[in-house]
Amino acid sequence: MQARYGSNAAARSFVMKALVRSWEYRRPRVWARLRAVVGAVVILLGAILCGTGFWWGALVIGLGALATVVAGLMFALVTAPA
Repeated sequence: MQARYGSNAAARSFVMKALVRSWEYRRPRVWARLRAVVGAVVILLGAILCGTGFWWGALVIGLGALATVVAGLMFALVTAPA
């Protein structure tokens, strides 16, 4: 007998709820690649800013690195076997 309000689907963790949107589950590889490309562009922008003398370009590099790491984490979490 099945539970009346229960489901067999596993509940998503807080990390997955925070990092991966529900519509990104359809094509996780595409969204992870897009996030990685955006992160790389932001890192490049930060490097250009640092090269031209803007000290806050280092913060932009950090944000780009964070975006790239989140893309990798998202891909790993979504494509991991259950």
